[in-house]
Amino acid sequence: MAVVAAVGGAAALVGLLNIPVCPTARILRVPCPGCGLSRATNAILHGQLHEAWHLHPLVFFIVPAFAGYMLGQALVYVWPQLGWLRRALSSKWADRGLIVLMVLAVGLWAVRFFGAFGGPVPV
Repeated sequence: MAVVAAVGGAAALVGLLNIPVCPTARILRVPCPGCGLSRATNAILHGQLHEAWHLHPLVFFIVPAFAGYMLGQALVYVWPQLGWLRRALSSKWADRGLIVLMVLAVGLWAVRFFGAFGGPVPV
């Protein structure tokens, strides 16, 4: 419980102080393939779908996939008898889906440097 509180406190502090946490943005001064995902997720939670699309068009696929995977892992942890779910989360299809999302994110990142989808997200 203390670890969760410490991580949550650190995350809140970073958010309140507006500290950039992306090493790529911090060191290289260019956006990484995931730049804009946090802000896009926040925009979705506030009902700003157009803004979310502008920040990172793959947010509508990456966030549900990540949330579903994390929820599935939590369920398997709490109820180990859900063997079917454990097998589904570690299946080749789940791996392939994650690889496809990563390739799409890197591809989107590359084409944004040439001005597509509004250009690179400001870091």
